[in-house]
Amino acid sequence: MEAKSPHARPVPRILLYIPYTKFASKLAETLAEHAFAVATSADRSQLAAALRSDRYDAIVTGTAHVAEVRAISINPIINYEVFVHKHPMDPEMPDGNRSYFDVDDFVSRIRFHVR
Repeated sequence: MEAKSPHARPVPRILLYIPYTKFASKLAETLAEHAFAVATSADRSQLAAALRSDRYDAIVTGTAHVAEVRAISINPIINYEVFVHKHPMDPEMPDGNRSYFDVDDFVSRIRFHVR
């Protein structure tokens, strides 16, 4: 059995407050791949319960919920919508692929807030 270093940093804990289950699952998977511990809440009661029962280093949510989260938590809040960008108009690209999520910037922003 391998001993843990006394200087090892704890795994950052992130709470996702996103009502869109499919998108929340994708973000949770992405964050787990980048060594974050992730919990999700899809509505206000789940958010309140999660904040009462555990500690988080940051909360990820969308624009519509930032004020709500700010009212009940002092944790850093990361608005995932800031990392959704439009592709330049490209006639080769189908209409459904005009935006993308900048995972690298998203993960960097979270790391900045949880260090």
